[in-house]
Amino acid sequence: MHGEFGVVAAMTTVLVLNAAKYPYWFATLAGMLTGPAIGALIELTLVRPMIRQQATEDQFVLLTIGLERAIAASSCFGSAATAICCPPLAAITFSSFSTSWFASIRCG
Repeated sequence: MHGEFGVVAAMTTVLVLNAAKYPYWFATLAGMLTGPAIGALIELTLVRPMIRQQATEDQFVLLTIGLERAIAASSCFGSAATAICCPPLAAITFSSFSTSWFASIRCG
């Protein structure tokens, strides 16, 4: 989960530097502030209300997994690297396995 904050910060730095054409120092500062800002937003809007409602550890685990997947998807689809980190699903096919590959698997 913490790594996702770093990914968002790095993507922000690259986007501010390349797309917005700001200077390097400003882009780095924007990236360094983005990660903690998202962490604080998640803490205030999701974690603290769950603590007040006395959520179980399982609920916190589900929150963490869901947030990680949501942040990973948003940083992937919100960037210019969509083709690299999100390949089309049609590229994953089972027809690429030959029958000889299945024949090489032996039981026992």
